[in-house]
Amino acid sequence: IQVAVTMAGDVPMPIHLPNLPDSAAAVVPTGLQGATTTLTSPNGSMLNIAAGTTVSVPGATATADIRIGDLAAQHLPGDLPRAGTPLLLFGAGVFVHPQDASFSPGIDIDIADDLNIGSGSATLYRLDPATGEWGSVANVGVTVSGGRISANGVLTSGGLYAFGDVVTSTSLVGRVVDAEGNGVPGAMVRVC
Repeated sequence: IQVAVTMAGDVPMPIHLPNLPDSAAAVVPTGLQGATTTLTSPNGSMLNIAAGTTVSVPGATATADIRIGDLAAQHLPGDLPRAGTPLLLFGAGVFVHPQDASFSPGIDIDIADDLNIGSGSATLYRLDPATGEWGSVANVGVTVSGGRISANGVLTSGGLYAFGDVVTSTSLVGRVVDAEGNGVPGAMVRVC
């Protein structure tokens, strides 16, 4: 995964990768799908490849191994897009493997509403593998209800995705301390 981060001395964050060995996987035929395939990750994220979808993976001949893995919101790499004021709050990330897979028409993704939006809509973002920058994929077709966030027919390729929602900006003041209550100099803090 290529990521773009703002550098000012030290690397500003550790880089986490989705745990694909423990992910959900399915072997699907390349080309036109005759049946619907649904993958559900250990954390409950779902990927739905509907019958009638064309699946293409460079280098794959008759079949392709499609996987879905999860990242917690605080583990998303790179600098997430800024909306100004108000700001964007991001939820968990979902990695669809292989990154260079393509789906036509787009496939569905459904994850737990860890943003606690409740109802309404959110925006789906994708980490561009060429630039390492996050960009908006869709907010049309994205719905929030019943404790789930769904984007129907919008994933046209593999890669790392995350949902975001607009929140009102606020200020937070705090102090990083160790187990004994002493201040920790030079601590890196990341607000997610």
